[in-house]
Amino acid sequence: MMGKVLISMVAYNEEKTIGDVIVRVRKVMESINEDNQIYYDILVVDDGSTDKTGEIAKKSGAKVVRHFINLGPGQALKTSYLYAIKKGYDLVVRLDADGQHPPEYIPHLLEPILRGEADVVIGSRYLDGSYKSSFLRDFGNLAHSKLLSLISRQRLTDITSGFRAIKIDAIKDIVEYDYPSTPAVYITLKEALLGYKIKEIPVKMYPRRHGRSYLNLRRLLLYPFKTIYTVVKTFMEG
Repeated sequence: MMGKVLISMVAYNEEKTIGDVIVRVRKVMESINEDNQIYYDILVVDDGSTDKTGEIAKKSGAKVVRHFINLGPGQALKTSYLYAIKKGYDLVVRLDADGQHPPEYIPHLLEPILRGEADVVIGSRYLDGSYKSSFLRDFGNLAHSKLLSLISRQRLTDITSGFRAIKIDAIKDIVEYDYPSTPAVYITLKEALLGYKIKEIPVKMYPRRHGRSYLNLRRLLLYPFKTIYTVVKTFMEG
């Protein structure tokens, strides 16, 4: 028995992709739910969108929690975690609303947790060595992953990936903290230091089809400094 699974997306002005992603998620979940053993919901945290993201998400069958202003990825992610805890879910799967994370990998993210091999499963675009992005982005992710691998004593290749499955116990232990604007590094390190077992699986990711990424050139250049701040913040919190 898998229990209650929440498929969660944070979205900001993703009206062109959100409906398709929800349809694909629902198709995947129904394909692994032939015996009706899985109770799942799809949640979209609409982070102050100025387009029809929330409206389309509701029409597509998702539950929607809306921020009236844009609070950023960290706070939007925290909203989804608080929702999962309040509603009694056992597992949370996170993916992007822009179509970069193929929902077809969701069963592969869930499998290691269901087999008792991991508490957190990250979909890594770098694990099989085939993914290439800009030099700055690839180098930054490699450097950050090496640093966190050393600190956490767990092999990690893609700590910036938001495509992951997480047991609710691991969420409960980190939800009280204030997340930075780029929360993946902070959350991954926090979970590792708390003793949760993290596993990566290889996934394919695709370029954004519409809209703009949160990580523009300025944010990419600032990312190394934010990572250092995040590591220091995590250790100071104990």
